[in-house]
Amino acid sequence: MEETFAHVGQTDAWFVSRLDPAARYEGPREDVDAFLEQSFEFLIGRLSQIQQADQSAKRVDGRGETWTLAKLMRRTLYHALDHVEELRRRYDKQSGAVNRIEIR
Repeated sequence: MEETFAHVGQTDAWFVSRLDPAARYEGPREDVDAFLEQSFEFLIGRLSQIQQADQSAKRVDGRGETWTLAKLMRRTLYHALDHVEELRRRYDKQSGAVNRIEIR
């Protein structure tokens, strides 16, 4: 499960670069808990700064994809929710909860 948490942290940092290509996450990466927490703080902090500077911020990345603040926030949320569901399924499987579910 740690690899999923690390992936979410890396993606939070990557999302920032969609609107601010110069932004770099400089925090810890070895401690997954600290990485996840601080990469999220980095994401929220930078998005807040971008929003205060220009609520209609928009950038086209190197692949030609257009990114806006709203799109970035939406993608961040849905990415996290996808992994919450994945982690829930993994936990249920590890804990044996899946074996206790009764379908009627």
